[in-house]
Amino acid sequence: MRRIWPLIVSLGLITTACASSTQDSPGPSQDGATPSVDPASPSVTAEPSVLASGAHGPVWEMDPEIAFEDAASCENLAGLPTQEQGENVAWRAWRPGDWSTQESLTGACKWFGPEPWEPDLESSVPPEQVAIVITLLDGRVTPGSDEFEGGEVTQEEQYTVAGTPAARYEISGSDGEFLAGDGVIWVIGVQGELPSFDEPAIPNYMAIYTSSTDTSQLADDVEVLDAMVATLELLDE
Repeated sequence: MRRIWPLIVSLGLITTACASSTQDSPGPSQDGATPSVDPASPSVTAEPSVLASGAHGPVWEMDPEIAFEDAASCENLAGLPTQEQGENVAWRAWRPGDWSTQESLTGACKWFGPEPWEPDLESSVPPEQVAIVITLLDGRVTPGSDEFEGGEVTQEEQYTVAGTPAARYEISGSDGEFLAGDGVIWVIGVQGELPSFDEPAIPNYMAIYTSSTDTSQLADDVEVLDAMVATLELLDE
């Protein structure tokens, strides 16, 4: 059973609003080429491409209508708190139109999966149908800390995502609170910088991640994860 448990850093219950929209996906890609479609993974129509260098590294960006077949979106307008270090972080997340998202105790537009599930507004633990989680993590929680118990960072790359610094971690052999088996975590520096992980005051950051002990399932989920990050929009409250 997949275990993807988000760390909740808010001081109270977060009230959220979620709105979904569905759009048709055009045929041509941004560079004029026809995107390739994997018959086994129809939800994602093309892979994100690294564009010109941004302020914080190569830009990881994609148009939702190209990224997903029948792209759908949801919003969390209440956002996640950064406590004394900044304003709440609100966002719009895009996903495949055949994927589900449900409001939960921890808020809206945070849990995503290829199969629907019954929402439980009394549980902060995602059900097994949830494949991808968005949350805000304390800067002291790192890909090498106890929450990722036993996990080894096998690859790290830095990008610019939604105009902010970001890092993509591939982790193997985890058996902690957040990941089970192998996984991928995107760290989004929503306060303008990536956590240094070794300073006394460390900025909180947005984490978007997935994991699985099933290699084939993980590959499909990571494909969606990378496209979701490429289409992420950070919103003003």
